[in-house]
Amino acid sequence: MKGYLHAGLGAVIRSVVKAHESVVQAAGAMLPAQFVLAQHAAGISRTVLLGAAANLRFADHLASGPLTATDLAARCQADEGAVHRTMRALVALGIFELGSDGRFRNNRISKALCTGAQGSALNAALYWASGSNVAAWGDYLRTVQTGETAFDRVHGMSLWSWLRKNPQEASDFNGYMQEVTEVAAPAIAMGYPFSEIRTLCDVGGGRGTLLAGILEANPNLRGILADAPTVLEDARAFLTERGVIDRIERIPTDFFERVPEGADAYLLKDILHDWDDIRAIQVLRNIRRAAKPDARVLIVEIMVEPHDTEFLGTMIDVLMMTVCGGRQRSRDDFRNLFDAAGFRLSRVVKIAHLMSVVEGIAI
Repeated sequence: MKGYLHAGLGAVIRSVVKAHESVVQAAGAMLPAQFVLAQHAAGISRTVLLGAAANLRFADHLASGPLTATDLAARCQADEGAVHRTMRALVALGIFELGSDGRFRNNRISKALCTGAQGSALNAALYWASGSNVAAWGDYLRTVQTGETAFDRVHGMSLWSWLRKNPQEASDFNGYMQEVTEVAAPAIAMGYPFSEIRTLCDVGGGRGTLLAGILEANPNLRGILADAPTVLEDARAFLTERGVIDRIERIPTDFFERVPEGADAYLLKDILHDWDDIRAIQVLRNIRRAAKPDARVLIVEIMVEPHDTEFLGTMIDVLMMTVCGGRQRSRDDFRNLFDAAGFRLSRVVKIAHLMSVVEGIAI
């Protein structure tokens, strides 16, 4: 029942997101164009305001009760005036509240910035406001002019190399990916017929957030978690806590070299969109070499068709272009990748939480 409730919530979220986009567009149509454009142009200020609140743990400090800017600044060892002005701006954005007594307090939105909160967005705020990410977006114009990835150009290395050299940013990034997966996992688990599968290999599955959710919804399913050795070690405690450690084999994997053999299906959530077609085909070919005939490959991503204008999909697409060199793909794009790697596109299963499961069959 819990899974169905989460899947139903995913459908509600999808509807509310679309309604929100419609309301924003309708409001924009009634305002002067320069006002609308100025608001959009100021978007970076919202990013860094949230990043400051996340880094200084404002929401954590307010969790025990309201505080003045003086008290809040003392607790996070920051400038009193700057804290007051930052919090005042965040209140204006609907994040935090300011009482008539001059004290700031958490509201429904800011509570999602608390450490360890259910439905947390703390790591999302930390990642988006990280110096490396903001710097890459600052050079976006040249990406539009050249088609080259801004992150590589600005930092002289790929995002993945950068994260290996900067463990705190890697922790924030991985936490952000976990937050995103935790929100989507119940809808994915209920939206695709995983009961048809006996062994599912989650390729690049991190600490197993999605795989654990799928196994909880399918008691007869066994899993393989394939990722880097350090990631798998971190996964042990999480999978034990979720009660699925005995049903999951953890296998160290570099998916550009090889993947575990013999699974009935291979799952890749938000993996291929990080890479260009050449690298994506390389990953799929490695899966095809490991897969038995008729095994499935399941790509879980937001699909974006050439003329789609839905906000989330298009924004993630330009994020991939800016920081990874990848892209969100259409149905035909996936068909072409599958054809090049030895799979046949068999179906696309739309799930409630804005994503799709693109299924290929090994031929």
